[in-house]
Amino acid sequence: MNLRKIMMSQKLLLLSGLAVSLSSYADYKVDKSEDLNGIHLKSGKEHSVRLFWGTTAKTLPYPMTLVKKGITNFTDKCNNAYKNKRKFTPTSYDCKYHNATVIESFVEKQISPAAGSESYLVGKKIYNLGASGYYELVEVKDGVNKKNQKTITITQRMLDNKEVKSFVTPKFENNSDFDKKTIVLTLTEASPKETHLSYQYEAETDHWVLNKQVNVPQIFASITKNIKETINVIDQEASEQSREVASK
Repeated sequence: MNLRKIMMSQKLLLLSGLAVSLSSYADYKVDKSEDLNGIHLKSGKEHSVRLFWGTTAKTLPYPMTLVKKGITNFTDKCNNAYKNKRKFTPTSYDCKYHNATVIESFVEKQISPAAGSESYLVGKKIYNLGASGYYELVEVKDGVNKKNQKTITITQRMLDNKEVKSFVTPKFENNSDFDKKTIVLTLTEASPKETHLSYQYEAETDHWVLNKQVNVPQIFASITKNIKETINVIDQEASEQSREVASK
């Protein structure tokens, strides 16, 4: 097998891993759960590793294609107050949609997966009591559910340094406090002008502070804030696109 085939084989394994990554969390014993501002939160610990889950759902009054654009437009979601901390995008760039913790977000590489889906590598630099960064493998896949409704599943999985290097020479190393993180957003076409959005967040860490049960409420609050902010921005962007379409 030549180098090109080996690299392609590695990429296909990573892409297929997106679909099964959520199942590995089923064996963890939950020791803390809470419903906070419409987000259902759980946490459990296995040895020195702590898992966090967050789920919610919302129906948005916009076509599914516009909601998809509101999710996958990563570049416009950042915090302009952190302009001077950027290294890979211009400091003059004005973020259209505010995200409190994101310094910059950029599409590093388009990837060619199986037919019926699209994938790409996204780099993110974060500031939250200190700077960190990681790469996400994003897969967007069209489908149909059991009710014959059209669906779009968008999976964002944080990669470790070895996984990133199978795609590109990274601009920076992963230095997130979390060892693994996966976000799955499922869009279902409720009607031509209405989309049901399901949001699933899962992350694990062996960080000596973050994995303590006493700190779980604080992390729950942070997860809730991030999920609510993400959905509000998706809503805002889809709304603006909807008005632009209507005005043409």
